[in-house]
Amino acid sequence: MSFELARQEEPLFPEVEFSRPERKMGKVAVIGGSGAGVAAESRAYERALLLGAEEVQAILPGDGQYFKMADKEAIAAAFAWADGVLLLGDLGRNAETAQVLSTVLEEAVADDSLPKRLLITRDAVDVLLAKLPDLLDRPEVMLVLTFSQLQKLFKEVLYPKVLVMSLPLPTLADILHKFTLSYNVCIATVFNQELLVASGGEVTATNLVITNYNPLTVWSGDLAVAGLMYWVWGNMSLKSVTAASILA
Repeated sequence: MSFELARQEEPLFPEVEFSRPERKMGKVAVIGGSGAGVAAESRAYERALLLGAEEVQAILPGDGQYFKMADKEAIAAAFAWADGVLLLGDLGRNAETAQVLSTVLEEAVADDSLPKRLLITRDAVDVLLAKLPDLLDRPEVMLVLTFSQLQKLFKEVLYPKVLVMSLPLPTLADILHKFTLSYNVCIATVFNQELLVASGGEVTATNLVITNYNPLTVWSGDLAVAGLMYWVWGNMSLKSVTAASILA
């Protein structure tokens, strides 16, 4: 198993930062929000621009409350337009929102029109949990999950491993190593102050102490935006650009 630990205030893959383009590039779509608020989406929009996106679109519910079937066309258009799409969440518990997003993903999988890069995080993971098995073999998909969501994902796909908080870090790394050998998806999660990133059977761990995040702020959306932006302009493995982006 390839398992690397970052313990210094520098990325595991400095070549990623060195290859960062000097000019703005890439088109990013941020999708999320509900009547409960769009603060995270606004913050993600600004952060994407700060990190070098050339263009950013924020796709919010058309009626200001929840995504409805009338919004389906705008979401599908963003999928086609963007170099990277962030399903950020803040979706609320709304059946029509779940149906709209599930339908867009279903159709994109069926006609092979998923975005070039699709990152799903926060409560978008919960809303789309039943659809995630259809995305696990897609290399253009990344999931940034809480440990609880990772447990739910394993149950959803009937993966024969039980995840508990008492697992030693190397044991969890080995489980993610085997999971991402079975599936093409990239997974990032936080476990006992460690950010683990797994892709293609390779796993990295970075202690949050050496980053600007903590177990709460890591879920604000900032980390997801950084991961997506590094992915958009990085010509290296998804694992390496994601592991490098945690120090952005």
